[in-house]
Amino acid sequence: MKRLLVAVAVSAALAVALAGEAVACGSGCAPSSASQSASNSQILPISVGLGAAVPVNANVPISVLSSGPAQGAVTQRGDARAAGEALNNETDQSIRQDGKSHGSSASQSASNSQILPIAAAIAAAVPVNANVPIAVLSGGPVQGDVTQRGNARAGAEALNNETEQTIDQGKGSGGSASQSASNSQILPIALGAALGIPVNANVPIAILSGGPVQGDVTQRGDASAGARAANLEHDQDIRQGGGEGSSASQSASSSQILPIALGLGAAVPINLNIPISILSGGPIQGDVSQEGKAKANAEALNNETEQTIGQGSKQSQSQGASASQSASASQIIPIAVGAGAAVPVNANLPIAILSGGDGPLPLGLVNAVLETVKATLADPVGTVIAVLKDPIGSITGLLASL
Repeated sequence: MKRLLVAVAVSAALAVALAGEAVACGSGCAPSSASQSASNSQILPISVGLGAAVPVNANVPISVLSSGPAQGAVTQRGDARAAGEALNNETDQSIRQDGKSHGSSASQSASNSQILPIAAAIAAAVPVNANVPIAVLSGGPVQGDVTQRGNARAGAEALNNETEQTIDQGKGSGGSASQSASNSQILPIALGAALGIPVNANVPIAILSGGPVQGDVTQRGDASAGARAANLEHDQDIRQGGGEGSSASQSASSSQILPIALGLGAAVPINLNIPISILSGGPIQGDVSQEGKAKANAEALNNETEQTIGQGSKQSQSQGASASQSASASQIIPIAVGAGAAVPVNANLPIAILSGGDGPLPLGLVNAVLETVKATLADPVGTVIAVLKDPIGSITGLLASL
């Protein structure tokens, strides 16, 4: 009995001592573990991201049988920024561990299955500046300087079945980390389109008029477009502190049938200055300055895998530290197309038809034309009958009146 009581007392004392030691040691001495798992299955998933920015500035003075308009300087500016993003079956995983634990472990696993996934991202930035003064049977327009500027920035990204995994561990002995990603896709399509098209247009039109008389024209178009399309992209990262027997491993397995990734970046700044004069005394135009800047970037990726393993500076002092990476990819008829188009267009096209060229028509000539037109509008039937009866005499009389 005495031996039994002594054994019980010793066991109780030992239990109290161990419990006190566990409380004093805390969770740092206990093996820690963390795990993540993600499983996805999709049939005909469609993800569409659209960003459209279309600022429009329009200045359209119209003059009919008038002496104007007399217009001052015109200043127009359009800034457009558009971003579109489309994602299908994206998996993000992260594990972080700190402390001086023994035998810590972390694992991640992601499994995805898709049938006919479609991801489309379109970003369109189209600032439009238009200055279109129109004069019909008028003495104008008389217009001041015209300044136009359009800035367009567009970015689009389309992703199918993207997987990102991260593991961070602190210092410890016997720590281990592992990552695994498995993907299966049938006919995945990722489309990324970015369009940056600033348009500056200055089109004064004069018909049977004494103008237009126009000041200097300054136009500038800046376009920047970036597009990215990716199918089945993997990003994996493992970071560990120094320790004994630490290990890290990564594995990525991908299978695709007929994957298509398209990335289109189009930057097309357009500057147009087209004064048109018909049977008029103009246009008289000042200097024309046009500048177009275009930047276009396009990237198309199929089955991209990025893996990184980093271990602490005490790796050389640790025992049995190891790191390994493995990537396996299988594709049937993969198509990746990246197109970047940058096409700045500057056009200055003054057009004069039966007009007075670089100078205005004499005021008397303009008045004679106006009187003839007014008479014709007052009696159009009589005018047509007179012309049909004596076409030669009618033309001679018209020339004599001019």
